[in-house]
Amino acid sequence: VKPILSDRCFKCHGPDEKTREAGLRLDTKDGALAALVDEDGNPTDLHAIVPGDPRNSQLVARVHATDPEERMPPADSKLSLSPVEIATLERWIEQGAEWKDHWAFTPPAQAARPEVRAAGWPRNEIDRFVLARLERERLEPAPEEVPERWLRRASLDITGLPPSIEELD
Repeated sequence: VKPILSDRCFKCHGPDEKTREAGLRLDTKDGALAALVDEDGNPTDLHAIVPGDPRNSQLVARVHATDPEERMPPADSKLSLSPVEIATLERWIEQGAEWKDHWAFTPPAQAARPEVRAAGWPRNEIDRFVLARLERERLEPAPEEVPERWLRRASLDITGLPPSIEELD
């Protein structure tokens, strides 16, 4: 649903205040569910989206409107909705218009600290996650590398160059 709204509606009903029409914002849940405003900016009893009720959702009424003044998207926008897209919007509203925020705005959750059998091997929390996966796959951690060889491999991986003599010392 979000791609449909983004491609067909956000230009006039999206995040840009300068281009937003009718005070309607469809890029946020609060904006999409808010009461629509009249020409004077006063709230009305109408809503663009009424979760679970497509018949009382102005979004559905507007995409089905035959009057060019009411129809969305407007003809001069050169945008249109296919019957499948309209049905998708109706079904989404009928099913409750669940609104999922972009993953980037979801606060990270603290992962549970994994239990491991070889409790002496991990030096830090990341090692515990690595070891838990290795144990689940029935694998053993690689033996620890001598510092010089480790530095050479890390340097080649990171910079593409071997370490200098000074770095090795």
